[in-house]
Amino acid sequence: MNLRTQLLLATLVLMTLPVVVWLVASGVEASLRDLRQQSLQQVATSVSDSLVATQNVAQFDATGPSLYVNHTRYPFAIDGYDDDWLPWKRWAQVFNAPGVAGMQLLLSQDDDHLYLLARVNDSTDNRAVLLQDGMEMGDHLQLRFTGRRGLLTLLLLPGAPGSVNIIERDGRKTDLPLRGVWRELGARSGYLVELEIPRALLNGRLGIAAVDMGSMLQQGSDRVGTLSEGLMQQWPLISRQPDWSAFASRLLPDNTRMWVINRDGWVMADADRFPDLDLLNLQRPSGWQRLFYQLLSRQSLPSLQRDAEFMLRMDASTVDQVLAGETLSNWATTDSGNGMIATIMMPIRSGDRVIGGLIMDQLNDNLLLATNQTLGKLLLISLLAVIVAVILIVLYASWLSRRVRRLRDATVLALSSDRPLDVRLPGQSDHDEIGDLSRAFDRLLGDVRDYDEYLKTLASRLSHEISTPLAVVKSSLENLKQEGVGPSARQYVERAQGGADRLQGMIRAMSEARRLEQALQATDPERFDLRDVVQGCFDAYRVMDGGHRWSLNLPDQAIMLDGAPELIAQMLDKLTDNARSFTPAGGDIILSVSVSRKAATLTVANDGPCLPVRLRNRLFNSLVSVRESDGSAVHMGLGLHIVKLIVRAHGGQVIAQNRKDQKGVEFIVSLVGIAGSRP
Repeated sequence: MNLRTQLLLATLVLMTLPVVVWLVASGVEASLRDLRQQSLQQVATSVSDSLVATQNVAQFDATGPSLYVNHTRYPFAIDGYDDDWLPWKRWAQVFNAPGVAGMQLLLSQDDDHLYLLARVNDSTDNRAVLLQDGMEMGDHLQLRFTGRRGLLTLLLLPGAPGSVNIIERDGRKTDLPLRGVWRELGARSGYLVELEIPRALLNGRLGIAAVDMGSMLQQGSDRVGTLSEGLMQQWPLISRQPDWSAFASRLLPDNTRMWVINRDGWVMADADRFPDLDLLNLQRPSGWQRLFYQLLSRQSLPSLQRDAEFMLRMDASTVDQVLAGETLSNWATTDSGNGMIATIMMPIRSGDRVIGGLIMDQLNDNLLLATNQTLGKLLLISLLAVIVAVILIVLYASWLSRRVRRLRDATVLALSSDRPLDVRLPGQSDHDEIGDLSRAFDRLLGDVRDYDEYLKTLASRLSHEISTPLAVVKSSLENLKQEGVGPSARQYVERAQGGADRLQGMIRAMSEARRLEQALQATDPERFDLRDVVQGCFDAYRVMDGGHRWSLNLPDQAIMLDGAPELIAQMLDKLTDNARSFTPAGGDIILSVSVSRKAATLTVANDGPCLPVRLRNRLFNSLVSVRESDGSAVHMGLGLHIVKLIVRAHGGQVIAQNRKDQKGVEFIVSLVGIAGSRP
């Protein structure tokens, strides 16, 4: 793991700061929402108790079915179309019976009139017809109410297109001021009746039934509507209570709305102190603000779909839970997502009995409460601070890592066997730990440089210093032999003579590398074919050494190089001499030559032991030898060093490695040529 990664991992500890702030903010946000719901529940409880204590809630205790009448602020156009009724159509009361036409009923009223919209779904078109002497039986609509003339049952029949005939049971057209329209829906879909009735005619109850005579082949009739045991009944008309609404409105705090429902879920009172949501929706929060709040609240709040202006009835699941005595609370957002709505749904009790329910919404017109906004800013600032700190630490780690890498690369370059040791390490003028390390490395490299120079001159110094006393020893031994010595002393003289010869060979070997370096500087390159040089050397090796199996692989085309062919032959001599010394009797020695666009490659492979791991990277250094001396030959460890000098002079490189089959060693030499050759 590099230094930059370690520092980056260390900076992750800083991430605990925004996490802690987020946890605190989430906890505070949850506590504030709980407090707001508790406060809202207290308001709802106060309104509920006050309503029961001060208002006449007899309609809550009404038993049996009823018809709900909506309040409207404007008169309906009696035209046979339901455009005026669209906001309330989803709350239509539905009357169905198996095998009988179904009916959807909506009632509304203003100060003077009751408006009725009945949509009858009937697949037959057998309608009633008004005749001079009465009515021909067919599908029709029946109304029943108690008015000034007592109990009345009116029959509504289709008349001329767009009109309705209203007759009494005796077949006479009624003289009551009723106005209506009958419209066929077509394609055996049924019919629609829209009717206007003066409220003065009613006593708060109404019965309605759709009569289905069936087809001409059927006998009898069926009815669907306000029926009890097959008979049409007058059901009580219920509606919002203005007194209740006005009373509840005085108790409501700002940004709150409420509905009071009876046991069937019909809205009996409402009050609204909500702000204009259309204006609120213009202040849409940004995407990151909504995401931030979702992260803070740790949940995605649903959007509240509730049209307060046209609400007539609560859904059955809410009513069932409230009437079961449960108090429910939840949170939602406005359609735009820029406001939070807290909702409380609780039962209204009279004594121990649940007589209705109260639903109250309260709008928090900010994305967050004030405290949450402060915590949100703190979280955002801490997160930005952590991000900036991480970026700065990463940049610092990158800069620090770059300095360390430069020092490492310079050190590797200085210690490379193919590079001089006079590389200057970077950062020596820096006044920190890396500067101290660079200066320490520079002192170490200085010592290595001096030692390397000492090793380079050691051979020439030894050869120079030993050559004179060695010459004296050899001349003395020659003179001693000429003077004559006894047989017992002659063997000692011969041993001394052999030791002097070996010393002389060592001196020549130590001087060879130095002389080669000087010769390379004065070499005048020439153009030659590498194949010819290798072929000539191979023929000589095979003749001189019959104890090994020699093989040669040459390409067909000529391999022209600029350089010194005699030095290439000397290099090949050193490599093959090394191969012969390690190859067992009868083993293989293989010479191969190949060429690419950039260089010629010469490979010398032999059977034998693999390279020692400890010397694999130092084989081509001066005075390094793998052989164990037996005293029969001089092995100074200079042969492969000479190979490296010749290869470097020809712009190439040499490597030693174990063969893939692990049965020996191979030396791979790449040659480019000596630069600056004559054309």
